[in-house]
Amino acid sequence: MKLPISRKLRTMALRLHAVVLSGEIANTKHYSTCGALELRGDDTPLLLQLTGNCGPSLAGKHFRFTARPRIEKEWNAPRKLIHVL
Repeated sequence: MKLPISRKLRTMALRLHAVVLSGEIANTKHYSTCGALELRGDDTPLLLQLTGNCGPSLAGKHFRFTARPRIEKEWNAPRKLIHVL
């Protein structure tokens, strides 16, 4: 089925805070972002190789992060970066 060109595509945010334990993301090469995420219940990290830059506050940076232990009332609280390299 072909969609009309005038119809806008919808995007959806993927909430990973319940399964991501730690990770590393590098956006030190132009238009290239790579890294790895350690996921709860999996021994193998999820490797990322993405085309594009991070948002302006993270573009050109390489950082590592660790998720805080989750408290139920903080379910929707944003995670803070711990290490910026």
